[in-house]
Parts: sequence; C-alpha cells; structure tokens
Amino acid sequence: MLEAYIKVEKELAAKGYKRGLWSKAVKDIVYYYAWRLFIVWLIVVEADRILDGSHLIFWHSIIFIVLLISASIYELSIWSKKMDDFEDQGYTAILDDNGVTIKGEVTENHFSWDSYKSYKEYDTYIQINFANEGMSMIPKTPELFEIIEFTKTKLPLE
Repeated sequence: MLEAYIKVEKELAAKGYKRGLWSKAVKDIVYYYAWRLFIVWLIVVEADRILDGSHLIFWHSIIFIVLLISASIYELSIWSKKMDDFEDQGYTAILDDNGVTIKGEVTENHFSWDSYKSYKEYDTYIQINFANEGMSMIPKTPELFEIIEFTKTKLPLE
C-alpha cells in the first residue's frame, strides 16, 4: 500500500485538462451545434423548395457550414478560458492492489483499477484516463515516483 499527498498546481491542471479533454470537447460542441443547425437547415431547404428558391439551397448550405464552424470555434474558445480557471488541487491518494482511495478535504472515494482505462505519459505529468471518459493527473515529482511507477503497473499505456 502506497500513500501520498498529490498537489496539482493551477497551470498544470489547465494544461492537462485541455490536452486530455480537447477531443471530447470538440466532438461534443460540434455535435451540439451540428444537430441544431441541421434541423434549421432542413426547414430552410424545405422553404426554398416550396417558394421556388431551390437555386439558393447551395448558398444556404454554405452559410450553415460557416455558422457551424464559427459557433464551434467560439464555444471552444469559451471552453478553453474555463479550463484556465482551475485552482490548485490537492488530495491524498492511497494505492493498493484493489484500487485507489482518494481522500479530499471533505470526501473519500474508492475506485477499483477496473474503473480506469489507461494512462498516458507526458514530460511533466502522467494522465490517468477513466473508463467513463474522465481523467486525472499526477505531476512527475521525485516524491511521487513510487506512486507513478505503481500506477503504471496497474494500467495499460494508451
């Protein structure tokens, strides 16, 4: 059994979460706008057809594609700014063969190793991916070397 206090500073948290959650954010945001704009596009196309404006369908399609791209970029910039608003995070982690127990200031949660999907290693931290698409990170510091090495033996490399 290993126990350590893990402190993730604001800059590392923002960098790690942006890197780890970027593809999910892009997928979710584009899907959100694409579905809504598609519904409106169908209505516009039907109106073009009924009102004998079928020559406008191409141009309306281009406009909706530009709207999709613009809205997605705008929403991703807001998402990126929210990622910068992280505060320093700290918790105690207890690792054993059964899983990980996380002790925060108020709560204590246990996660079996099966609830994790994989890990990914970077220069300054190791990213832990949850099976439910969430993620966490452990900074690479000398104090946490044993924790990181133990974690690597329990999870597959992504």
